[in-house]
Amino acid sequence: MWLRQRDGVTCGPSVAVTAGALIDAEYGAPLRDGEPERAQTWFAAEQGRVHRAVNRVWPRALGTTPAGMARALSAHGIAYRWRRAFSIRLPGHCCHRCWRPRR
Repeated sequence: MWLRQRDGVTCGPSVAVTAGALIDAEYGAPLRDGEPERAQTWFAAEQGRVHRAVNRVWPRALGTTPAGMARALSAHGIAYRWRRAFSIRLPGHCCHRCWRPRR
């Protein structure tokens, strides 16, 4: 069976649902019941549910935030977190958070 992302902005929820199904056998049971059409219907509905649950403030049209992905993945008993991988200090700017030129 091939699972399909339901639209162009649910890649994060698709990964979260798939990971949840692998981690939690009871949660993923609808994918293993032997009926591909019913499994795909459940998968599409669950993508939407997860997307709504983790993107309460962030517009869903922009996808899923890193914090939202961490929340979605953590729902199955394993705590995940996110952090910024690196900071960039632009030449001539006062710090990595500021876009104002240094005086």
